[in-house]
Amino acid sequence: MKSVPAGLPASSAVATAGRESGGIGVDLGWLLGLGGAAAWIWLRDRTWMDSSAATLPALSALPLFAWLGRPWHRSPDAGAVSFPRLGAACGLWVGGLLFDVTLLLTLAWTTALSAWLRSRLSASDWADRRPLLLLPFLAFPWVALDAARVGWWFRLSAAALTQWLFAAIGCAVERRGTLLLIDDTSVAVDASCSGLNVLQALLIGGALAAFLLPGARLPLRWLGPLLAGLAWFSNCLRVILLTGVAVFCGPELARGWFHSAGGWLVLMVMFLLTLKILKWLQGRQRAGLTGPAREVSG
Repeated sequence: MKSVPAGLPASSAVATAGRESGGIGVDLGWLLGLGGAAAWIWLRDRTWMDSSAATLPALSALPLFAWLGRPWHRSPDAGAVSFPRLGAACGLWVGGLLFDVTLLLTLAWTTALSAWLRSRLSASDWADRRPLLLLPFLAFPWVALDAARVGWWFRLSAAALTQWLFAAIGCAVERRGTLLLIDDTSVAVDASCSGLNVLQALLIGGALAAFLLPGARLPLRWLGPLLAGLAWFSNCLRVILLTGVAVFCGPELARGWFHSAGGWLVLMVMFLLTLKILKWLQGRQRAGLTGPAREVSG
């Protein structure tokens, strides 16, 4: 039985308890609604789920958001969700449905999450956690589903680089677009080799590393191109690796278990490279901060 604080009327205590229980019920409804909408966005088009290396990083973004933002404390002054923000989320959702654009659905979901959290957290807690909204924004496959032209150039450039490399080592190579014929072995750099899932995975990994290494944080105008360049390089590396396995070890191995294992291997290498680059940036920023201080003190 809940005790009534001294000096507080019983009616006020009952009203406070009622508001708390009602607020918890509303928050549970929000969580269920957001969870259902997220599942629908993930499952509406499953073509992006071509491998575990592509699927698991996206599905891990929301748990990482919850983990990095902990502890989550509901503010005693929690109020109603902002109607303009909720209206914006609904408008983006309708636009995403009408035009079949995953990016609009993702923006709608992230806007709704932002509106709900902003109404529930204190001003200081919200300011600390607002940068983490990049992770929910990257949790959905809008990169893979809406950026087909980028994927085409990723594939074409990877095929061209593979052609040049195998010709340089003395192989007989012919290329037609993204189709390669190397020493009588046919290799197709198809849609699953577009690199867009790798790009999304590296964006998530880069965002996570940037949050875990505060001194390595970069403005998005620098972080985005850096991670995009690393994604392109990792996709080319994956295509070259699988092509080498197909040419020298047999197409069956390249199409079999090594197709997924090779993708994971390249992804892990690129995550480590991204972490090394961000650590290097962290060291550069620290040196820049301490250098002038030493000059002044001297």
